[in-house]
Amino acid sequence: MGDYYAIEKTLKVNAAAAREKTIAIYDLLGWDWRELETGDIEARIPRSAFGKGEIITVSFRKSDRICVESESVSAFQFFDLGKNESNVDKFLEIFDKAKMPIDRSEFAEEGDRGFLSRFFSGR
Repeated sequence: MGDYYAIEKTLKVNAAAAREKTIAIYDLLGWDWRELETGDIEARIPRSAFGKGEIITVSFRKSDRICVESESVSAFQFFDLGKNESNVDKFLEIFDKAKMPIDRSEFAEEGDRGFLSRFFSGR
């Protein structure tokens, strides 16, 4: 795969609640997701003018930790122009702010924001 970005941090909720919230955020953002055999939850972010898309993976391998990774789909995409970092930051921002059930109206613009909008706003 191509360029990569990841963050691991301490959970403020239990792992089951974090898994439920992860799926709700993927649905909110319109990212197609699937659960892997490892228990990780992976979403595919569609291609854009800046690349062939990314895969964002959320894992809870330790009961009190969340790891969020974003990786460019194309092995030949060596520079992602901050897209992988933006994906992780966007996910974690919503994860930290949102209460379950997620109020779609509070985050409605997030699903519609394009890369340039997030890029120039610093996320």
